[in-house]
Amino acid sequence: MLFNSLAFWLFLPCCLLLYWIIPNNRVVTRNAFLLCVSYFFYSAWDYRFLSLILLSTVIDYTAAIAMSDASSRARKWWLYFSVFSNIGILGFFKYFNFFLDSVNMFFVTSDPLSSLNIILPIGISFYTFQSLSYTIDVYRGHQKPEKRFVTFALYVSFFPQLLAGPIERAGSLIPQLKSPVKFNPADLKIGFRRFLLGMVKKVTISPAIFEYSDSLFLNPTLNSGMDAWIKGFFWFLYLLMDFSGYSDMAIGIARMLGIRLSENFNAVLKTQNFPDFWKRWHITLGEWFKDYVFSPIRARGYSKYFAGFLTFTLIGFWHGASWNFLLWGMGLGVFWCIDVRFRPIERIGQVLPSAIRPMVNTIGFLSLFLINCSFFPARDIGSAVTIIKSMIGIHSFQNGLSTYSMGAAFQFAAVLALGIELFQSFASPKVKSDLEVNQVYRNLRLFLFIPCGIVLCIEGLWSSAEFEYFQF
Repeated sequence: MLFNSLAFWLFLPCCLLLYWIIPNNRVVTRNAFLLCVSYFFYSAWDYRFLSLILLSTVIDYTAAIAMSDASSRARKWWLYFSVFSNIGILGFFKYFNFFLDSVNMFFVTSDPLSSLNIILPIGISFYTFQSLSYTIDVYRGHQKPEKRFVTFALYVSFFPQLLAGPIERAGSLIPQLKSPVKFNPADLKIGFRRFLLGMVKKVTISPAIFEYSDSLFLNPTLNSGMDAWIKGFFWFLYLLMDFSGYSDMAIGIARMLGIRLSENFNAVLKTQNFPDFWKRWHITLGEWFKDYVFSPIRARGYSKYFAGFLTFTLIGFWHGASWNFLLWGMGLGVFWCIDVRFRPIERIGQVLPSAIRPMVNTIGFLSLFLINCSFFPARDIGSAVTIIKSMIGIHSFQNGLSTYSMGAAFQFAAVLALGIELFQSFASPKVKSDLEVNQVYRNLRLFLFIPCGIVLCIEGLWSSAEFEYFQF
């Protein structure tokens, strides 16, 4: 993969240099250059699947242009063409084998259907949703059709966020692509720091945490209840570092190009309840499903509980073509409905002193979330159930000791990950204006986080794993 090769470290500076050499009033030339760069970037994985991006781009570009002068009935048919084409492509590559395997499982025959050898194109879920949101917004009248093909094609395939988001809306990104951008050293500095932070999360922190936490899922029967809780939490922390690390890198690269991408994470470990979680974790995905799934269902008269349950079930299925992900999404939907209807975490917190109430709310949320999260990384449903039994104390484990020791690399990574997540917030004015909190963070960064990062970089730089969310 390009991220793990020397070519990437040459690719990025060359891209920045050539981009800024082009005069800022040559917007179309710059966009054409970035489009070529984006297609080259994606082709480095597998050039054959570049045709899928081009196909989605042409379909949605054509549909949006056709809608501008069409009747109400024709506009609707062009929208159907866009939606069914995009979902059809995504469904074939991501879910075709899942449905075949499900038919074989539930309708056992002497001659089962054979699965096809289908390769899942990297990032297809992300760029499909981004392209699809454009045509829906055009149909709704929220977005004017973009007549310049190069600009729209770049919106779909902009390389920093092409593979794993953030999922950008046309109303936010396209106007930036059409405006002249002057070179700003401050943007270059801020963008590089954000890119570097993301790289540290991905290259140094997440692999060390993964090595420890993944042992929970290798043989679930060998884990005590304490093992299950501790390793489950650190697996979630690994996923947070892995995915937010990519988002930070994408936001940082775009900022160095003078383009602002949406924030995708905001102090996740300070979550107070299930609705609050989706305002902090994978923010752009949550907003996408809210605007294009939840709200339309509600507009048709269905209750918010049905709409919420169905939306979270689809979110789970979006993450992966397996029953594990479906059950994970259903669990999220159930917990969301209970939280919205009864506010159990909030009600329990109300009887406690205000000073500890946020911490207790967070612990209560994480406890329920981690139980449900057992379905996400487990090898199968049986393994997930075994882990859940360990967590709630009804599984008789075989080994009373931790099945995998906490090595030095893991300890450094855990300190660094928790420090970054708890002390840093890109979207909190309160934190940024608090001089005392800022000073504490500066001291921790200088004397604890940076040394930990250096140690981990030396150990982990050349053994980085692929991004977890590339598979989605």
